[in-house]
Amino acid sequence: MKDLLKQLTERIDQANVTKWTDEDFGQLENYPLDGRPEVAFPCALIYIDQNFESLGGNGYDVTSTIIVRVAFDRMGDRTSAKTPDAARKKSLDKLDVVDYVKNMLVGFEMDDVCGPLYLKNILSERRSDGIAVKAIHLTETHEEYQ
Repeated sequence: MKDLLKQLTERIDQANVTKWTDEDFGQLENYPLDGRPEVAFPCALIYIDQNFESLGGNGYDVTSTIIVRVAFDRMGDRTSAKTPDAARKKSLDKLDVVDYVKNMLVGFEMDDVCGPLYLKNILSERRSDGIAVKAIHLTETHEEYQ
């Protein structure tokens, strides 16, 4: 799992569209009430679950579920149709970051680390703290021998 996390963070950083890429350990949920999360926006936070099915002997069929949460500080953003074009474009450009991250990951594979990554969905998280989050859900399957 460590190698997969390292490869994903490096791959996302290659897109050069985020200011912070890290493992997701609750940075967007656990921060001081009088402050903001201790990440730089936009950020990409990665969460990995793995399921192992024995192939017999020392082999396993490993299925990884990967969630990459791309987050933005949305304070001051405006996307209304009545918003001036320049301000609206700046707000909507943030969605391009989600596409860049998604495009860097879909189809990515690495021998002995992961099979090709397949996109399952992209979901918006409901929040009331001025942070917008798009969660990119991916899956992959590979064989591993211990």
